[in-house]
Amino acid sequence: MASFVEDPGVHELAVKTVIERRADIRALGLVKQAVTRLGDAALPSLERHIAISQGDRTFLGQLESVFPPPAVEALGAAQGLAKETSLQTMQRLAKAGRDHRRVYAFDLYAKLSPPRDGSLSCYDGPPPAGVEVPLRAGEPMDHVLTIDLQDAPELAALAGHEGARTLSFFLGERHEDELVEDSELVPCAAPGALHPEARPFAIVPLDLPGGVFARRTDNPELQQLRKLLFNCDGYALGEPIWIQSPEPMGTFLFQLSESFGLNLGDSGEMYVWAGGEANWQCY
Repeated sequence: MASFVEDPGVHELAVKTVIERRADIRALGLVKQAVTRLGDAALPSLERHIAISQGDRTFLGQLESVFPPPAVEALGAAQGLAKETSLQTMQRLAKAGRDHRRVYAFDLYAKLSPPRDGSLSCYDGPPPAGVEVPLRAGEPMDHVLTIDLQDAPELAALAGHEGARTLSFFLGERHEDELVEDSELVPCAAPGALHPEARPFAIVPLDLPGGVFARRTDNPELQQLRKLLFNCDGYALGEPIWIQSPEPMGTFLFQLSESFGLNLGDSGEMYVWAGGEANWQCY
């Protein structure tokens, strides 16, 4: 078996076949499996035959889960393809679907976009001036984030807070998992300036196909898009991307990763619902 896998002629034929049949191999995992079994020795064959893909960025995205990024960038450059930003990748993949829905990605580190000038969206510090901090047992709850509803206008009506400028989310103690579900949403109609200790973040509008929220799909573009959305720091609207079995608690508002300083077990996600309820799941 080893001599078969190491035979350069086998690599050449296998790689060429995978590229030619990439549209027929619909599942992302199958493409990854096919290329992974060939290993790094397949790279020279990929370089020779990558032109067959005709600049297929989805195929390049599949290769990124197998080979080091510099190797994949070189394959793209050989086809005259500049490296995409994460936002460009999501926008391109979104064109492949239908039944598009508005979603707002939360971006803490300007990977997709810098914060909007004048935005009050913030995290990791006190809320903007004028936002009333709720108490639990006489102690102020922890401020997780504030969403400037000018950054995500549809969220105001969905949360039942038309007329509010901001919507702030608080937890009893965001670093203690046994208290993480003690939560509250606080609207504010006329907040003041950002607190000096708060950190602004970007809220990026995306129009994504409804299929991105399906738990199972054979469409490689939707698979990659779902992964990119899930790997954002969080997002609002759309539907939850569950780690385990669905546990809905009403009208879904937004989903948060541990990037917001939350203790959510093993790489967990928090789901926040209209009314302020929250639950979370982890691996």
